[in-house]
Amino acid sequence: RSYATQHYFWEKGKRATFTYNTREVVIKAKAKTSVERAKRFNEEIKKILQGK
Repeated sequence: RSYATQHYFWEKGKRATFTYNTREVVIKAKAKTSVERAKRFNEEIKKILQGK
């Protein structure tokens, strides 16, 4: 392979890894937000059921 071809595939692989890792971070952040909202919702329901 020529240098340009090798460089192209190296950059392509690097970009794919970056994109994958970025998506993983976003998915984890959304999941964390969902869990936090569910906890707050649960606390509010408990208050309602206890009559507070």
